[in-house]
Amino acid sequence: MSGQSLPPGLRGTARWTTVNASEALPGTVTPLTWSYFAPALEGGLRLSFHELGVLRGAELATPDIPDDRFLELFYGKIALNTDVFRMAADRIPGTSGDALDEQLFAAPPTGAAPAPKSWAARRRYPVIAGRFPVAATRVVGRVHALRDETDALWRHTVASPPRGIPAAVGVIRTAQDLLLRNFHWHGVGTFLAQGCFDRLAQLCRACGEPGLELALLAGFTDFEEKELVSDLWALVAGTIDLPAFLATHGFHGQGAAELAVPSWRVDPTPVERIVATRRAMTEPQEDPHTMQAAAAARLRAALRGSRLLQARLILGAGRKFMPLREVGRSGILRCADTARLAAHVIGTELCAQGRLRDATDVVYLTVDELQDPAPRGWLEVIEQRRLLHQRHELVVLPDRWQGSPERTTPTPMTVAGRFADELAGIAASTGIVEGRARVLDDPDDQDIEEGEILVCRSTDPSWAVLFSLAAGLVIDIGSPLSHGAILARELGLPCVINTRHATTQIHTGDRIRVDGTNGTVTVLDRLSAGI
Repeated sequence: MSGQSLPPGLRGTARWTTVNASEALPGTVTPLTWSYFAPALEGGLRLSFHELGVLRGAELATPDIPDDRFLELFYGKIALNTDVFRMAADRIPGTSGDALDEQLFAAPPTGAAPAPKSWAARRRYPVIAGRFPVAATRVVGRVHALRDETDALWRHTVASPPRGIPAAVGVIRTAQDLLLRNFHWHGVGTFLAQGCFDRLAQLCRACGEPGLELALLAGFTDFEEKELVSDLWALVAGTIDLPAFLATHGFHGQGAAELAVPSWRVDPTPVERIVATRRAMTEPQEDPHTMQAAAAARLRAALRGSRLLQARLILGAGRKFMPLREVGRSGILRCADTARLAAHVIGTELCAQGRLRDATDVVYLTVDELQDPAPRGWLEVIEQRRLLHQRHELVVLPDRWQGSPERTTPTPMTVAGRFADELAGIAASTGIVEGRARVLDDPDDQDIEEGEILVCRSTDPSWAVLFSLAAGLVIDIGSPLSHGAILARELGLPCVINTRHATTQIHTGDRIRVDGTNGTVTVLDRLSAGI
């Protein structure tokens, strides 16, 4: 777990993807973060599918073979096993492994009719028919209750940090248990949302309105990141102060699921920089409700009778389940910041005892190792893991692969010695916009100006502030159900996702057109004519 480049025991037959995985744990993961998240991620996903009746009780245990697990670590990067996800989706009536792979992991559409499901897949139908409705009635309450329970633990830990290593380890274990339960119900909400998205997309295609589902599933009244953006503008306006803002949103930060990365609670400098640069700007007034209402009118005009009733039922369910993706994510990030604080307590004490050279080195140990009262040889182990982590940070993995991934180095893709002027991706939020590009690797850079189009590799909730200032979005990695796509629809921003190479093809200052309806990005004018 902590000193491997590839999962031990890998058979090399499974297919893997980093799409959406990078939203959960971006970049190269430290040993402490992986040991904290891995049991909750794998266990939570299995509980989610069991809750829906998809997995049997005997399938709840984590398999010994990596190829049979939902997720693993390759060169320090998390990857998801599309074979296992597809197997689970194929057991669900009304959807398929192809649909889940396309909508969650941005697999290219096959264009072929779905293959008939095997008897092994269909034999779970009766169990799923009984458990799906029960899970659907419980999931909203459970996701919100867990978010509130996690918020209470986070606030208590921030107000009264644990004293001593045993107490701090106890906080980490408590947060880890909450993390498992958050992933359990977050997964249920995600798979219900994916099923609704799939069925709604099928109806829209059947009535000659492909892509209309993107506009239909926008304009939610209760959306976590919209509250973050709203409170940030209140901070800019001076109606709330920084301590009040951090008391609610301090668990956020770029890559905040990684315990080695400071959250805004630890380092509020990014928030202070946002406030300083936004005072002269006007709060955006997007209205995705208008877009959603127009799309609903088009759907009503295209459908009649039972199909219209079916569409209304699916749309109602989708608008119920889709926001749970962000509610659950906020609970998960609170769990991470709770563990981050407790780990800092442990690192500080171990450093004072001379057992660590620096308190931040605690992230190169695992949760189990923190419980060892008399560890031996930690300094050497930590140095080895630090060097391995640095080597892994230089490794770039493909979006998809089978077996063991081929490591690559990112280089700009060119056509006949020139950068390509046309990029294809996935339509994520409808509309067309033209403007100057702003290519960013880090949301804390805060260089974007109003009206620019944000171009980035992947996103997490800390990017929400920049989204509110952008005129459109281009994202290299993701799917229609990724965080960036969902938030773009909520803010009414045209968005193309999963372009794969936009951050190397486009430069800041280039004038581009983003067609969020058809999933294309066009470079209209390059800042440097010689490129």
